[in-house]
Amino acid sequence: MDIRHLKYVVAVADTLHFGRAALALGISQPPLSARIKEVEDHCGFQLFERTTRKVELTEKGRVFIAEARKVTESFDALMSRFALGPDVPLPAISLGVPSDTSAVALLEIGELFRRVGERVDLRERTTADQLVTIRAGGQTLGAVRLPAPVDDLLVGRTLRRELGAVLPASHPLAGEVAIDLAQLEGEDLVIFPRSMAPQVYEGMLSTFAEEGWHPRRLTHATRLARPMVANGEGILFREKAYTEGVPELVWKPLRGKPLAWRMAIVAGRAQEALFARFHEPLEAAFIAHDNWTQDEAS
Repeated sequence: MDIRHLKYVVAVADTLHFGRAALALGISQPPLSARIKEVEDHCGFQLFERTTRKVELTEKGRVFIAEARKVTESFDALMSRFALGPDVPLPAISLGVPSDTSAVALLEIGELFRRVGERVDLRERTTADQLVTIRAGGQTLGAVRLPAPVDDLLVGRTLRRELGAVLPASHPLAGEVAIDLAQLEGEDLVIFPRSMAPQVYEGMLSTFAEEGWHPRRLTHATRLARPMVANGEGILFREKAYTEGVPELVWKPLRGKPLAWRMAIVAGRAQEALFARFHEPLEAAFIAHDNWTQDEAS
């Protein structure tokens, strides 16, 4: 799948009419229907209920659309803000960010560089990819998950974001004020692929074991995690804002707050001047817009 598939899905969701959606997209209806079918086949469930009289979103479709809309809006914002004209020199600064960075944070970061007359090349990259690219000289600055092997790099303040359990709204624990990880024994886990941030991944599994939970099965997902959880395919751990506007999901804090994302701005040592100039404003943007706080232990 690519961004066009998601734009097609959002267009149908907005109009609830394949003909009008095709007209708005500037394509004929058969290719649109085929692309929607490809998305549904990829996901393993129907996004839309279709009859001869109407088109409606399924319950899982509503969850999927909420995520797809955020992805397409973020993509459009980036393309309109940072697209380079043919006569514009390439940016001198490149910045890698995690995939869950919000559109509003990205726009603030772009504005931060624009105000001081710098152009920035923003790239969504995993922690593992960023560290390789920074060391190879292909990336100036990065926002990476911790723990990670960063001893040879310049590292800013550690930022923290509390994680809780994301459950289906119908889950037996959905009515609890807070839960212990041990209460999830027998449940499956939805988690990002280990290759994205190996030490973070291993640290989370270690915490689960220490707290008395041993997931029955692990399923790796990123963009499709929301509909998978809503479908009862496992428990996910994310920040509270992750479930906002998604009635099919609930977020429950963990007693003792044993889980948190940690992140820092990093750069190669040859980039000391740029790092000194930008790491604090970048940290401020993540704190202001994406619910990060300064880690008290850092």
